[in-house]
Amino acid sequence: MNGESPKDAFDALEYPLVYAFKAMCRQSPEVDVVAQIRTVFETVLPADRLTAVRENPSRTGKFKAVTLTATIESRAELESVYHALAADPLVVMSL
Repeated sequence: MNGESPKDAFDALEYPLVYAFKAMCRQSPEVDVVAQIRTVFETVLPADRLTAVRENPSRTGKFKAVTLTATIESRAELESVYHALAADPLVVMSL
């Protein structure tokens, strides 16, 4: 950093870094949720940046948590992935 105080937690991160994006998604019988979230990620960054993909269905089966772990080079990339996830209709919430 350049000696300035960080404006928020994302400014305090040192890039490049390995970062876990979490998306809580609606389950859909017509759509492979994990494949859809991977596609959303790949609209922003190359697939080779993904280091892991995990999924965890909810107890009731209505939702699926998808965690994408990836190498991020800058805050702009981090924000771009979050914006892409937020724009997808299957995503209820992202962390």
